[in-house]
Amino acid sequence: GESIIIIAQRNHEWFVAKPICRLCGPGLITVSFVKVQDLLTGKALTPNQVKDLIKSVIAPKVEEWKKATATYKGNSIPLG
Repeated sequence: GESIIIIAQRNHEWFVAKPICRLCGPGLITVSFVKVQDLLTGKALTPNQVKDLIKSVIAPKVEEWKKATATYKGNSIPLG
């Protein structure tokens, strides 16, 4: 029942995600463990709707996400 942010997609079976409500790094989560809800109605999507959503939404692949994260860290200015 924990809310997560999906950061990237490894393949059709795995997401890279991190929890919204606590501080920790991202990790792999099986797509079948994730309950996707419509933000307007709050109703859960069916497994077939989730598959269609995964096909239609362009989430970055893990390699793209890692490269973007490395670029961001390289451009960050350390504080303190």
